[in-house]
Amino acid sequence: MATENSGLSCSYYEIGVDEPHLFHRGKTPYTAECGEIMSALNMTIEEQNIFKELFRTAAARKGKEKEGNNPLRAAEKIVFFANRIHHKAKFYAGVK
Repeated sequence: MATENSGLSCSYYEIGVDEPHLFHRGKTPYTAECGEIMSALNMTIEEQNIFKELFRTAAARKGKEKEGNNPLRAAEKIVFFANRIHHKAKFYAGVK
């Protein structure tokens, strides 16, 4: 399934939160954008890549697929960046 590109962001990087009252009483529905969440949380490049892949994978279940993406590619990308985080943590902890 091809996705639309809104110019600034691809539609699979946005998701509507239709019932925010389930978690935050009184809030109105809104659209969450992957990049805004990453920026607000000051994620590292590795964290961003993992988060984007998880976001895309979950969005695909709601019909917002990235062309060419598949579960194996997504899993491999997550493992690759998780390994980078693990290796950096070991380095800074002085573990060989």
